[in-house]
This record gives sequence, C-alpha cells and structure tokens, in this order.
Amino acid sequence: MAVTPDLMRNILARCGDWRSQKNNQRCAAYPPGPVVGDMLADLSPPLPELRRIVECPFVRPDGSLCTQPGYDPQTQVFYAAGPGFSVSAVPTRPTADEMTNAIELLVTPIAEFPFVSDADRAHTIALALLPYVRDTIDGPTPLHLISKPDIGTGATLLLEAIMYPALGRSPSLMSEARQEDEFRKRLTAKLFESDPVIVIDNLSGRLDSPALAVATTGNTWTDRLLGHSRTIDVPVTAIWIATGNNPAFSRELSRRILPIRLDAKMTEPWRRTSESFQIPDLWTWVRDHRGVLVHAALTIIRGWLAAGRPPGLRTIGSFEAYCRTLGGILDVAGVPGFLGNLDELYQNADPDAVAMEQFIEAWAAEFAENIVGVAALFPFAHATLDLGSGTQRSQEVVLGRKLERIRDRQFGEWRIVNVGKRQRANQWRLQRVVVNE
Repeated sequence: MAVTPDLMRNILARCGDWRSQKNNQRCAAYPPGPVVGDMLADLSPPLPELRRIVECPFVRPDGSLCTQPGYDPQTQVFYAAGPGFSVSAVPTRPTADEMTNAIELLVTPIAEFPFVSDADRAHTIALALLPYVRDTIDGPTPLHLISKPDIGTGATLLLEAIMYPALGRSPSLMSEARQEDEFRKRLTAKLFESDPVIVIDNLSGRLDSPALAVATTGNTWTDRLLGHSRTIDVPVTAIWIATGNNPAFSRELSRRILPIRLDAKMTEPWRRTSESFQIPDLWTWVRDHRGVLVHAALTIIRGWLAAGRPPGLRTIGSFEAYCRTLGGILDVAGVPGFLGNLDELYQNADPDAVAMEQFIEAWAAEFAENIVGVAALFPFAHATLDLGSGTQRSQEVVLGRKLERIRDRQFGEWRIVNVGKRQRANQWRLQRVVVNE
C-alpha cells in the first residue's frame, strides 16, 4: 500500500498529541503539512525493511516457529494477530496421536465437499497449509484452481473455509480482465498492496494472460505503478487461487496450475439445504474454531520438521521448492494423491490444444512425412481449428500463423517442421520422433 500524504498525516496524528497556538491558547491540531512532506521525502527512513504482513504464526526458513506478534527481524515479516486471537503451544515433536488428531481436525471443514479424487483433496490440504510455510519456500507457488462443472458447487465457500484460519478474514476477490493490459494493472495493484492471497474468482471462457504467467513463476514483479511515472519492484510472495466453471487455459498457464476439482454430480447443486450437511453453518464453525484449526495446521507442519523435513518425491517445473515442501508435509501426514491429477488437467485445460492435436492426427493420416503447404492442409484445419470467419484465403493466412507459433513443437509422435519456402510460401512436414515411455 502506498503511503500518501493523507495516510501519513493519519499515521502521524496517532503517533503523538499535536497542538497549535491560537489566541495564547494551546488547542488540538493536525500534523503540519511541512512535517508530513518531510517524512515522505526521506528516502531512507530509520525503519526496518518489511517484506510482508501476516495474520497467523508462521515457520521461518530455518524451521523455527514464529508465534510472537509483532515484527520478526529474522524474516522481516510482521505478524499482526487480530484482537483476541491466540494459539496454544504447538508440540515440538508431535506424537502419532497428536498428528492423527491434527489431520482429522484440519480436514473437518472440507470433509463434505465433493472432491473428484484424492489428488483434489490433497491439493486443498496443501493450500490450507501453505500460508504457514510460505517463508520456507524459496521460489514461486502455483495457481491453485478450484474448478467445477456448475455454479453453486461450493468453490468460493471452500476457499473461504481453508483461508480464513490463516487470514482471520475472507480473502478479497478480483475478477479477470478482458484486456491483457487491464489484467496486468490489476495484478500490479494487488502485488503492490502485499495482499497475502490473490483470488481470481469466477473465471469464464479461456484465460490466456502472459502477465499472470510471469507473476506466478517469478520471484519479483516489475511494472509501472498506475498513476505514477516510477517503476516498482515487488517481491512475489502471494498465494494464488482461482475459481471457475470448467475454465480453459492457455498452454503457458496450464503448466502453472495445481487443480482442485469439485463435482456434486447433481443438477442445481446450489439448492442443497444446510440441513443435509453435518456442519450446517460452515462459515460460523470455521470462525469459531479458528485457533484450533491453526494449531492443527502447525502441529502437522511440526511433525514434518521433526521428521527431518523430508522432501516430496514428485515435482512440477518452476515449482520444485513448493512441491518438495508441501509434498513432504503431506507424505509425513499420510495424505495421498499429491500431484496425481496433472495429466487430466493438461488434457482438458486448453480446448485449442485438443483441437490442434486432432488436426495433427488428420494431417499425419493423410500426408505422413511428406512436404505440404498451407493450402493442402486447409481442409483438415478448417474441420478442427478456429480459423476465423473470413474468406478461405484469410483463413489460410490464420492457419499459417498458427503453424509458425507451434513450429518445432511435438505432438505425440509427431514434430512440426518448417522446411523452407516454395514460391515464397512456407512448406511444412511432420517428422516422426521416438516417444519416451
């Protein structure tokens, strides 16, 4: 959050008793404008560096637990505990019974959500644990996607139930932007405000955002601050979450996603009554049990620390540190399924990619490894790919551009190769490659 003159005046007004002299009498006053300006003009104020603000105890990179509210010099994190919030002492080496009880308690709020597989449940537990171990992860974290086939399945309620214990509030939501420039500006504002959780709610259509792709795999975000001429460099420590009804993603974004799939397997799932659930008012239950839920999460993490911090065995590119940490915690806790549903995600995330694979199959069946031009490929592409609504010539131009973008890409056993030009037109062929088993 930017410290504006008004905000600085507000801060100074509460740091002291400001007075002015009027008619030989001292009376209450606002901090003088020159003082406000002088405070803002100091480029190196005598203050410690602040990386981020959290609202729950957290684990330091060395494995120690920070439970004392206030500024932590070791991590440059400020723990701002809410009024009346406290957590009982967490065992340093939890017993088997303590671990079992902690896991049962932590999964209680999510027990009745219709997860499709063990992997979806495991990824939800990983997301619930992430706020407490974010500082131990030296690298980015993936976009946790809560998807479902229909509205009213409970995606928003799920993310609120698992994020409230760590935040002490519901996470703020942002919508996707139709224009990439607007999306980038929204991300810059969120990251500049140091929001610990960034939620892109209710995705619709196909999401293809280079800005989001960069933000989710970068350690630092650089952009020009809206309304200012200066450029900012912001550390990326936010937790990424998105929700949507069967959203589609570009190839670049799909590899950055950790899927959480819900399916109530019923029409109009929003019409389910609260009486059909063991916890009818989940929001109130989570709020009332916040302290014990945080204690349960920290107990599970302490169990992993006591076991020597064994790393998870499965990883995904760009998120190795995240997978080693959360995968290791879930392994120690006995939670199965971590990273077990990625193949299905990659197959279904991008309809354009599926259509391209169908086009390649038709191309291979007709021409094998022979050299062909765009005109010869057009009938097969027109049947599977979105080439626009223009004339055949304009659609052939679109097809040529698509082939340029996927040049040297491999689809199954076929690699797309540009073999040069004939009469100034690109020529193409499929090259059969050996697929590693």
